[in-house]
Amino acid sequence: MDTKSCVRTLKMTLDEWHALERLAQQFSCQYRDGIRRGEPSWLTMMRMLAQGKLIITWPEAQRRHLERIDAAIAHNEQKEAAKMPTIHGDWQQMNMMDAEPA
Repeated sequence: MDTKSCVRTLKMTLDEWHALERLAQQFSCQYRDGIRRGEPSWLTMMRMLAQGKLIITWPEAQRRHLERIDAAIAHNEQKEAAKMPTIHGDWQQMNMMDAEPA
């Protein structure tokens, strides 16, 4: 595992930042030390996500919806494949260098 630090920035609206902080509070992701110790921390939440300590799952209804979409796509692909013509019989690869002029 690479332990080098890197700095990235997130450009979001104030409302988006507040929503991120509310999520941090909801999942008990808090500053561990300093003057803000115990307050919600979006950075701690991101670290927990990256470390696999916090896992995001889709709601059941969303998963079912995506499964139906996947099934419809597979069904359409099967229908399209059935429409494709098939070649029966023997065939031989032609080489342009062996062809005679017309």
